[in-house]
Amino acid sequence: MNQNPVEQYLKEQIVINKNDSRPESYKMLSLKKISKSLNLKRRQVYKYCLKSENVRKVKPLEVGSLRNKININVFTYKAN
Repeated sequence: MNQNPVEQYLKEQIVINKNDSRPESYKMLSLKKISKSLNLKRRQVYKYCLKSENVRKVKPLEVGSLRNKININVFTYKAN
């Protein structure tokens, strides 16, 4: 089974909160940022994100946008 480089990259992107009241969360990164960091084409990164069960597409309001769901290409690791 091939490893998903996007999934591994997003899993490493943890935001550690200074307040102990909230748990750790994962960064929300755009398709462009992920593709530049991994040196992959955007369409390859998008396919990896769609095929992975542990990567989810971020809702527009989570990143402060009122755009349609289709136009937001921001992904994060899904904490189980």
